[in-house]
Parts: sequence; C-alpha cells; structure tokens
Amino acid sequence: MFRYKFPFEPEVAQINCGKISNILGLINHDCEPIASLVGKRVSGKYRVEVNARKDIRDGEEITVGYGLEFWE
Repeated sequence: MFRYKFPFEPEVAQINCGKISNILGLINHDCEPIASLVGKRVSGKYRVEVNARKDIRDGEEITVGYGLEFWE
C-alpha cells in the first residue's frame, strides 16, 4: 500500500486472516507468483513476512512459489 502522505516510509499493508488460523490459509501456490515469503524473528518470535513482487489489489489472490525444495 503506497501512502502518498509518507513517501519516505516503506509500503506496507496488514493481511487480515479473519477466521482462518494463519496467513498460509490465504496464500496459494503458483509457478508465476506475485509474492514471496520471508521468515523473520521479531521480538523473539518467528514471523512470516509476505513480500509483494507487484501491486496487490484488495481481494486479489496472493500466490507464492514453493520451489523445488518443497516437493523433496
């Protein structure tokens, strides 16, 4: 989400999982993904960050590539 009032701040958005247990319930695999997942440790807890490779519109499906390692 680009915030015009804060041009020097990073572009961010929060994904609301609602009644789904976690963010992975909202993300599907695609051979040409529009996002990637990055594991990070925040305040001593492991978190997953979704990095968009293009603008993602409200309601658009978020896809990631699992990679060959996933299937082994």
